[in-house]
Amino acid sequence: MPLAAAGPSCPQLCVLSDGRQGWLNGTQVGSRCLYGDRVGCRVSLPSSGIMVRNVDDLDFQLPSHAQDMLDGLQQLRSLPKLADVTLLVGGRELPCHRSLLALSSPYFHAMFSGDFAESFSARVELPDVEPAVVGQLLDFVYTGRLTITQTNVEALTRTASRLHFPAVQKVCGRYLQQQLDATNCLGICEFGEQQGLLGVAAKAWAFLRENFEAVAQEDEFLQLSRERLATCLASDLLQMQPEQSRLEALLRWVRHDAQARAAHLPELLSLVHLDAVPRPCMQQLLATEPLIQESEACQEALSQGHSGVMLGLPQKIEEVLVVVGGRALEEDEGGEEPTPQPGNFAFYNTKARRWMALPDFPDYHKWGFSLAALNNDVYVTGGSRGSKTDTWSTTQAWCFPLKEAAWKPVAPMLKARTNHASAALNGEIYAIGGEASLPTPCSQPLEAPPSCPELAIWGRSGKSTTGLPVGGSQNPCPGRPQQPAQCFGCLWGQRKQDDESGGGRQKLRP
Repeated sequence: MPLAAAGPSCPQLCVLSDGRQGWLNGTQVGSRCLYGDRVGCRVSLPSSGIMVRNVDDLDFQLPSHAQDMLDGLQQLRSLPKLADVTLLVGGRELPCHRSLLALSSPYFHAMFSGDFAESFSARVELPDVEPAVVGQLLDFVYTGRLTITQTNVEALTRTASRLHFPAVQKVCGRYLQQQLDATNCLGICEFGEQQGLLGVAAKAWAFLRENFEAVAQEDEFLQLSRERLATCLASDLLQMQPEQSRLEALLRWVRHDAQARAAHLPELLSLVHLDAVPRPCMQQLLATEPLIQESEACQEALSQGHSGVMLGLPQKIEEVLVVVGGRALEEDEGGEEPTPQPGNFAFYNTKARRWMALPDFPDYHKWGFSLAALNNDVYVTGGSRGSKTDTWSTTQAWCFPLKEAAWKPVAPMLKARTNHASAALNGEIYAIGGEASLPTPCSQPLEAPPSCPELAIWGRSGKSTTGLPVGGSQNPCPGRPQQPAQCFGCLWGQRKQDDESGGGRQKLRP
């Protein structure tokens, strides 16, 4: 009889040599397939009772196999005969398997695959590490689970760095970044540098720049070394208003240990923009501050910084209002381009009450993009090209570094966005909401990509937001528990096309 093709994933009916019918899976349920086709093949039944059939090969995969093997190895750890190596840590024995250690850590891979004594020994000693922490790392190797807390993050990071567990190093760095606040950012920055977590250190440094006045009030600031303090004070990117905050922070640091630090005051005063300190403040310091009165060098430094009439001169960095893109009312969409094209990038100085032109944004026709400022650099993300009836959204991202004074592209976002919002928070840029194309809005919020100015990497952050990491670092504050950062961002809805509301307010807690 002609054989019908088997339906997808349905049992196959076979016709035996003696005329009997049956299913290849051993269950007799009738002679018709669920798909309505008679399926079968002719087979012979040997005397041994083993049925041989002429069918295609079967590819079988057990979905739980990998997890089953890992769970089984975890159970076998407690059986000495089935564990091929024992780690000796602080008098504690930790049986495990070489292959899993080698897969999880380049350190152990080199140890067990080389010609070292440990490569052949059944017992390997690990000095100067904590047994409990190594136990946590081994549990992570077998289960993929790890609990990080404020009390164990420092030890976990140090041990993972020493034994080179890159996955643990990465997640510890992420946790430290989430703990950044004014009380611990200096310690986290130093810790990140020590452990090679350069992204963590960079983000902590960015937090310091954005929150210098708050950081200067904390105990960590008073523990800074002279060199570290000089590095902080020398940065022109410190966000503070007015300039006297830098001077007050310096004096507070010196007063904490005046006997040892007073000698450094004249040198450190040169890092303060004294010409921008208000005259009344300078006069009060000269009249009442013992550290100034007792040092001729300090008095000379103040005099040189305020030569002539002591007026509050403009700071090197001032807050301004930046405008990018847009069209004039007289410009006709789709018409001929004006020659020359009007400038599309400028800022307004609220103190001087005047507008100043900046180098044009390269994409003159882009609209629906979002603008954000981070570390005094301007970022443009997303937006659409062309007319509002024939358009496509973009993933493009641009940066205007203040010092370079020129636009440059940065890493594109993960998803295209138009009419979205963006904001800087804790050293990252978040892109929120928006539409993939117009005029039809997306039914669900897109996940935009984050682009790091220093690392040029976008990442996802929640369902409808994306963080733009600028780098970061974190380290628990010595002697005190860490508290999660308390800052958050607020997003207000905006008017969409066809007078649709863009939604209410959202709070973002990275």
